[in-house]
Amino acid sequence: MFGENEEEAREKALKMADDIANAIVDLDVADVVLQAYEFVKSWVVANKSLFIKAGTTAEASKEYYGLYEESKNMFYIYPYVLQEALRKQGFSYRKILQGFTERGYVETETSKRGDKEYKIGTVRKRINGSLVRVIGLILKDDVEAEPIGSNGVNPPPPPEPGYYDGIEDEVEDEIDIPF
Repeated sequence: MFGENEEEAREKALKMADDIANAIVDLDVADVVLQAYEFVKSWVVANKSLFIKAGTTAEASKEYYGLYEESKNMFYIYPYVLQEALRKQGFSYRKILQGFTERGYVETETSKRGDKEYKIGTVRKRINGSLVRVIGLILKDDVEAEPIGSNGVNPPPPPEPGYYDGIEDEVEDEIDIPF
């Protein structure tokens, strides 16, 4: 086929199928991370009264979800609280936290294991005098999906309606339908 022997053509076809499958998985994960981020943003705003305002002391009898720093517009959420909120919505806590870390939706700390450095999706914060690990949610106004192909390169945009392989379809006069 196309000047290749059958084995080479088969190998290329299998590789292309694998690349397409990986791209679909990458796009699906990207959409889930974005959906989770939009959910968490609305969830923290709806539950703002359950966050301790930075610089104040919490009431001992009240349950809190974390800390709110108004000057930075940051919510620092206790991991178990976020894990439960995500679970109730059907999201995987580990996958979502990893996606948030990769996309810069949360503050991170750098940790070193051997010669490798990696980012951790939790940070240390002092709340009511205790140093605890929390998830520092960065509130961004406009966030768009970032589809990434399996090779790390953004795929080309889809063709505009009316085009197929760069050839414009002829559009006949539209008929007005009375309903």
